[in-house]
Amino acid sequence: MTMGNRAIHNDSPLFLKRAAEKIADAFFPPRCIACGHAIAHQRAFLCAACFDAIELNSACYCPICLGRIGDPRHPCHRNADYLLAPATFYKDPVPAIIHCLKYQKLIGVSTLASALLIAHLNRAAVPPDQCLFVPIPLHPSRERERGFNQAFLLAQSCANYFNRPLADALTRIVKTKQQASLRDAMQRHTNVAGAFTLNPSVSVRGATIILVDDVSTSGATLGAAARALRAGGARRVIGAVIAKAQ
Repeated sequence: MTMGNRAIHNDSPLFLKRAAEKIADAFFPPRCIACGHAIAHQRAFLCAACFDAIELNSACYCPICLGRIGDPRHPCHRNADYLLAPATFYKDPVPAIIHCLKYQKLIGVSTLASALLIAHLNRAAVPPDQCLFVPIPLHPSRERERGFNQAFLLAQSCANYFNRPLADALTRIVKTKQQASLRDAMQRHTNVAGAFTLNPSVSVRGATIILVDDVSTSGATLGAAARALRAGGARRVIGAVIAKAQ
């Protein structure tokens, strides 16, 4: 097809991607990943009802007493290793978002999850300026098995949005059991004790770190990673997660 002397090419990667999506939607009608109801297109992931059910937090929390902190500059326990910044809580439809990302490898849902984190950081007045975004690392063998690190995808999106550096400041040196398989909080803390070390090529001295993960339950993983960062001279650590399990 031509218009004047200019050819119109519809073979761009974006056009082909959208065309493939329309064909897939025609043969496999898109469904909400949480409730299964029909949705306009699969890139939405959630129906309007499930999306509206997400309660976005507007504050941070103390990992010691779990008290709500209105101003992240004034924590209630100054000896805490980090400040918890959960975008929401682990209740429907949030478990479906996290499960699809981590275990069904639906990478595109990381855009929705990242948007929740970004909105929360803005609402909770967490200062993204003069900070480093650091993802919780997977053990190399586990990352090879999964094919990606969901925390890295989330941290990368947040860093891009706030125009701040993304730093691989941590290395996971112990292949721990999956935290979700451990019911007891003490077991979870023991499981990740000493699991992280600093990357010697990245300096965190004096920095405010926004440490990114998908879920916090006992806080053991965030705590172990935060202690490694604080040992390297980090001034503050804020643990930003999609959800806090209650």
